[in-house]
Amino acid sequence: MVRSNGWRTLALVVAGVLALAGCGVSGGEHGAPGSSGGEHAAPGSSGGELSIEEARTHYEEIVAPANCTSAAFIQGAAALQASTTLADAEAALQPLASEAADASETFGSAMDAASWPDEAQPAATTVAERAHQEADAYRAVADATDDESFRAALDALQEVLDAPRPSGRLRAVLGLEGSQRVQDVEC
Repeated sequence: MVRSNGWRTLALVVAGVLALAGCGVSGGEHGAPGSSGGEHAAPGSSGGELSIEEARTHYEEIVAPANCTSAAFIQGAAALQASTTLADAEAALQPLASEAADASETFGSAMDAASWPDEAQPAATTVAERAHQEADAYRAVADATDDESFRAALDALQEVLDAPRPSGRLRAVLGLEGSQRVQDVEC
């Protein structure tokens, strides 16, 4: 059986991830959890700065896979029962965390590669940095080799996810309505 502090950590991660706001996908087709969203050259990377309209479309395309894999992690964590052993929780969540790490890293790299409009660049840089931080935190959960490192990785992931999300500023500059909660993303 799982010691109570293991479930407390997991419950905090689930609660924190469920509270996420601002990653943003607004209707239309969304990337599948395994897709990278960054398979083509970044708009503006060789042909100059993106327009606001191009940036809006590009952002929604590249953020969708990261949102979908985060939503899958949330759903996987939420599906765990109190009677689930920590080993079973690790087995269920580590592959989901690996997918979320890959998608977050791809998203951050795509954010880095694009030539954002001047008014969006500072917010885009902050969003990219956050995506790389999330990728590292998810990767630590995925790569944990024992109960102690799994709990520590969940705690570290919780810290990253509890930090204010910078995507709201970028969404505002790009003219995207409100924010999209990760748990509301349809993949």
